[in-house]
Amino acid sequence: RNMGKRKANWSVVGNLLLFAMALTLAYGSDPSKYDVVWTSPSTDDTGAMPIGNGDVAASVWTLPNSNIHLYLAKQDTFDENAQLLKLTQLRISFRPAPVISRDQPFEQRLNLTSGSVRVSFADLSVLLWVDANSPVVRVSVAASNTGVLPAINVTMLTWRLPSNGYPKQWDSDTSNGAFCQPRFVTRDYVINSGLYPKIAKNAISWYHRNSYIANNASDSFWASSLRLQGLSSLMPKLRDPLINITFGGMLQGDQQFIRPTSSSPYISHPGGKAGTSASFSVALLTEQTPTLDQWIDKLAAVAQQHIQYTTQQEQQIVWQQHLASWQSFWDKSFINITSSSASSNEQRAAFNVSSQYTYQRYLAACSGKGASPIKFNGLAFTAAAKNAIGPDWRQWGSGFWFQNTRLPYYPMLMAGDFDMLVPMYRFYASMLPLAEMRNQVWYNQPGAFFPETKMLFGTYENNVFGYGCSEKADHLPSNTYMRYHYEGSIELVFMMLDHWRFTHDTSMLQTLLVPLADAVTSFYGNHWPNRDNDGKILFYPSQSLETWQCPSVTPTTCTTNPTPDIAALWTVLPALLMLPNSYTTETMRQRWKAMLDIMPPVPLSSDGSRILPARSTAAQSSNVENCELYAVHPYRIYALSKPNITVGLTSFKARRFPCNQGWCQDVMDAALLGDVQTAKSLVIDRAAASNWRFPAFVGPYQDYTPNADHFGVMAAAVQMMLIQLMDDAQQRVMIFPTWPSAEWDVSFRLFVVLNTTIEATCQRGVLVHLSVTPPQRAADVVLGPGCRKP
Repeated sequence: RNMGKRKANWSVVGNLLLFAMALTLAYGSDPSKYDVVWTSPSTDDTGAMPIGNGDVAASVWTLPNSNIHLYLAKQDTFDENAQLLKLTQLRISFRPAPVISRDQPFEQRLNLTSGSVRVSFADLSVLLWVDANSPVVRVSVAASNTGVLPAINVTMLTWRLPSNGYPKQWDSDTSNGAFCQPRFVTRDYVINSGLYPKIAKNAISWYHRNSYIANNASDSFWASSLRLQGLSSLMPKLRDPLINITFGGMLQGDQQFIRPTSSSPYISHPGGKAGTSASFSVALLTEQTPTLDQWIDKLAAVAQQHIQYTTQQEQQIVWQQHLASWQSFWDKSFINITSSSASSNEQRAAFNVSSQYTYQRYLAACSGKGASPIKFNGLAFTAAAKNAIGPDWRQWGSGFWFQNTRLPYYPMLMAGDFDMLVPMYRFYASMLPLAEMRNQVWYNQPGAFFPETKMLFGTYENNVFGYGCSEKADHLPSNTYMRYHYEGSIELVFMMLDHWRFTHDTSMLQTLLVPLADAVTSFYGNHWPNRDNDGKILFYPSQSLETWQCPSVTPTTCTTNPTPDIAALWTVLPALLMLPNSYTTETMRQRWKAMLDIMPPVPLSSDGSRILPARSTAAQSSNVENCELYAVHPYRIYALSKPNITVGLTSFKARRFPCNQGWCQDVMDAALLGDVQTAKSLVIDRAAASNWRFPAFVGPYQDYTPNADHFGVMAAAVQMMLIQLMDDAQQRVMIFPTWPSAEWDVSFRLFVVLNTTIEATCQRGVLVHLSVTPPQRAADVVLGPGCRKP
């Protein structure tokens, strides 16, 4: 692909020979070598395979009794307490049940190419997939030419039918905190199809509808959160985002499926002859509607559009469109790592890193396009077997920590998965009106910040802000980990600026980046009015992430000039000034220039050899973040391609908290600083981690299982080992800056700035293939020390 677009100055014969070598290495966009295959059933829901389309997701597992189970999930199913719930559980059972034994083989395969799971018994095959182009889960069951199609029951199982109130065990780990009325979750309801003509007689529909506590609008969770945080005056100007949210779905099979009674929780198929098949689908919907009837009408319309087709030709068209969507996804980018070493350990390590990179990208595609960001603490694939509460529960609850949320998104730019980043930006943009009004109410200042830990509508989590039934006078969170933690707001702007540099997406720039950047930089420019002896902004009181806090505002207990925030502003402000003037205002540009004039330097040691976490900190640390290294990642002030690399390397080697799991960033820092062997060792260590049956489900580490950050960090680090942005005037990029070419061969296709795609292969330390699109950007691609010209 693209071989003709860019050729190095090599001989024709040499080119052909090297290209032939490269073909033996590159898998291109075919990920099938990483398919996950199990030849025995699972014992519980921790043995599930994930499928999804970015919004709808399902966990699929098979038990020893041959029953197939699915959890159905969606990215916007928030209950009355802002907890993200699953939709339901389905059980597929057969009569007679297929036998699983040595003579009756079993296989469950995750087919990455098609984003589907196939469960195969001796004479029966079950294909399960989440339609890439609609909010539908589809299942087909087929008998072999020598087998008989058994009778099939598809049963809806739910754990939220009794109206028993809010599970008490959730109290210690929810994000909601204590407030004055009891918490509860409304039960789910199965719809009696006899009462609703639009629900087909052979279908099952169910729903969960959020309602006020005791029918009192002032006691909704949203209203209680605003009241606790001194924002009651904003209620008339905002809309409760939780009330009347209704989510559920419709389960319906082909014409041979029946629902025995209008209230039965299952549908049945009688079975058939050899070579016959059966199929059913589940259409899913989340909508905030004034009435339940309106939601049912919408659900019926979704079902009519997407699942109530009758011919095999129509089903085949839907399947082909699904395949095309996944093929387009895999064609965008890839990284394939192998080892030419004779060492089996090297070969295994290369395969593990390559496969985990592929799985990470696949999991992002399963849950990265919904209305809320990917949940760092469990994604859409939480399980019940590891806790005593149920599959809805997750450690650290329903809030969104930016420190954790961002990490699965960092690999998306180079992967070309821009469509998954935009929903996260929109999520934060939806909070902007509240954030700007909050800044006026609390501080009488323009601008906005986003709390490090926040609810989906933008307030602090209540248990972070402070327990009680009335507002706090100082408007500061009681939790000192979050009290002055604002860095995520400016880092979000930094991520969006990189997105702009990659894509030049003017719609994203105009509707998302500029409004957010204007508000956040305004907050930073107004919130600290004091100046130091040099006339620079004095960021005090402040904190450096969660690690160096300010439990009380005194010079010996409070942080001054935190490095992460200052490094961010030194990176973000010049980048904002480089945006096209037609999308910013003169007032914005003058403010950004004025801020640069009074910005303090990134804090360094007295001899200038090391970055510090802040100009000054309290004596006691409270977490394990290497705050000084935010000047390496994410802000790239110190990197291999920058003139001050020695300061970065010295700081990295002197880091106080070495760590290589979950959200820890050491491996990304090593990659950016050109530390080849450390980066390689750390990615190998990360890739080897697995404690659930699906190899990419690990944790809990700092959070919960599956942990979204662990492999998100690894994936970003692997990209940084292959490509680094040089951030210079020509927008050059360096390829193979930190690649261990003595042990690993690699072929990749990745995206970089200015809508550029780079495809390259390095084999046994030699660059055997390079293609740059558009070709005029080839002059801006610099070959790094990790690979050499032939």
